Amino acid sequence: MTTRVTLMATEGERKDQPLDFAGLAQVLIGRSRDCSLRLGDPTVSRRHCLIEVGDEAAFVWDLRSLNGTIVNGHLLGGRGAQCRLHDGDELRLGDSTFRVHLTPAPGEPEPCPGAPAA
Repeated sequence: MTTRVTLMATEGERKDQPLDFAGLAQVLIGRSRDCSLRLGDPTVSRRHCLIEVGDEAAFVWDLRSLNGTIVNGHLLGGRGAQCRLHDGDELRLGDSTFRVHLTPAPGEPEPCPGAPAA
C-alpha cells in the first residue's frame, strides 16, 4: 500500500494551505527552485529537509540544514538526522509549521478491520 503525504500549513507563508504530495516518493523542502515545496523564509536552507515516502511509512531527513528540522517540538538529533513521521505529527522549518497527514493513496483499498497484516 502506498502512503499519501499531505502537509497542512498551520504557521508561516503558506498558512491554511493543504499541500498534497500524492504519488511522490520524495518531497524536497527548502528555498531552492528544485524543491517540491519551496519556501521563501531566509531561515530555511536551500535544501532543508527531505520527506521519503515508502509503501507504509514516511520519514523526514534533515539535509544538514543550518537551523535544523523540528518534529513535535524536538530538534532532529543533529544535522543529517532522520525520523519516522506519523499521522498528526508537527513539522517545523524556520517560521513555517506543518501538520503531517499520512493516508493510503487513492485507489488503494483500505484493509478490513481485524484483517491480518500482509
